Amino acid sequence: MPKMIAALILVFGLIVTTEAARAEKDKGVCGFPTSRQGSHCVLEQDVVLTETLVLASHTRLNCKGHSISPVATGKGSTATTHVASTPEVAIVLQSAEDVEIENCRIGGGFDFGITIFASTGAKIKGNEIHTRMQGITLIESDDNRISENEIRWSSGGGVGISILRNSDRNRISGNTLVSPVRPLEFAPETPGTRAPATCADCGVRVVNPLSPVINLVVGGKLSQVPDSPESTNDDNVIEENVVNMARRGISTGIRSRSSVIRGNRVSGGGSGIAATDDNKDQDFRLPGRCSLDRSRYCATSEDCNIPGVDGSGRGTCSGVQNAVADLVSVDVAIENNTLLGPFDVNAIILGATRNAVARGNVVTGGATMGIQLAEYALETATVTGNRIEGAATGIHLGPVCAARFFGARVSLNDIVGSTLRAITAAQEYAFPSELSVDGRGNYWGHSCGQGGFVPGDSSTTLIFDSHPYGTPVAGTSGRKPPPCS
Repeated sequence: MPKMIAALILVFGLIVTTEAARAEKDKGVCGFPTSRQGSHCVLEQDVVLTETLVLASHTRLNCKGHSISPVATGKGSTATTHVASTPEVAIVLQSAEDVEIENCRIGGGFDFGITIFASTGAKIKGNEIHTRMQGITLIESDDNRISENEIRWSSGGGVGISILRNSDRNRISGNTLVSPVRPLEFAPETPGTRAPATCADCGVRVVNPLSPVINLVVGGKLSQVPDSPESTNDDNVIEENVVNMARRGISTGIRSRSSVIRGNRVSGGGSGIAATDDNKDQDFRLPGRCSLDRSRYCATSEDCNIPGVDGSGRGTCSGVQNAVADLVSVDVAIENNTLLGPFDVNAIILGATRNAVARGNVVTGGATMGIQLAEYALETATVTGNRIEGAATGIHLGPVCAARFFGARVSLNDIVGSTLRAITAAQEYAFPSELSVDGRGNYWGHSCGQGGFVPGDSSTTLIFDSHPYGTPVAGTSGRKPPPCS
């Protein structure tokens, strides 16, 4: 045994054991495997974890470029073959304040890199995080800063950064997120659970999952966040990130309010930026309780018998209730992003969302649809100042779903070089749709002498632009040229 341990230390640098971690923590200094250097807790060599590194409030962890790896790598790509890494997550912040993590290299063998739960004021900066499933996960956490990290995931169901249930005012900026470009695979929503992630192969997502309860299991200890009609994610900012080849680059959805998606560069994949999810007033479920432990929330009886947590079980689940809530995201701003195709579906989609704004974005490199307006966005969205170049369809209207009329404000956009049509509509589309606002329309790639907006630009006569421009108008400052008369 001593020879084996020595060999592992030689290869990996340092093995972190439960006993050693607890002994060092009791000394009141930086927890093992770190040591104090000024105001920081630092790593002096690469480490292999046998248990998750849990950081207390006000910890300033500087790994100094050293790597953190799991003692056992996870495996499996389906729900039945999935085996979690040991430990499943590298670093956890739980009910912590003002933690800093920098210059860490979190190895690709972990399922989850950094999980932030019920914590505030964290600064996660300048790390390399290569995981199987998720890079950074925020749950019920506010006012955190995630910046200048390189995040990669190897699963076709993975996510770079997740902002989940009741997480507000977080700022995600300057990160680089890279998809593995793999077929769709199973990936769990949170550590210790088998619930699948609600957005597979996504760069950044802001969502309140419809699961009645979110479970988080770390080191055999369970934490839960029950759902309620009041659960929302508010005022999160996603800016100046680079996202490459994800199935969905950046997504904000169920019960997210006032998200700002600004100045990002999204390249290739399925959809670039999405503000869409489940429809208004959809039924969802409130959690029940386990029969032998009324403090345990549950969606099914599996939540009463969690492997690694419950030795004898907590009975069966009862009392799950159906409820109704407004699940639509509202007041999303998608501004000044660069979207470089090709995109298999759309560069930007505004769907089951109200009062969304798409302003000043540039779409090039090809897309099936440049900007798609669907569902409630058909009634309430504002689309202005965008340049869409070389998409098969510049703008697509539909599907209609619960929309009752066209009220979107579409003006001062440049839609040029469309290979199919400048604007199309779903087969069921039946709304007369004026694409001018206050006498200002869009530039469709034609001079005024050519008609500005010509019959071949649209797939239906229901869509018209009464005040098109004969020269580009998107991105121009100051006074606009007059529209075609």
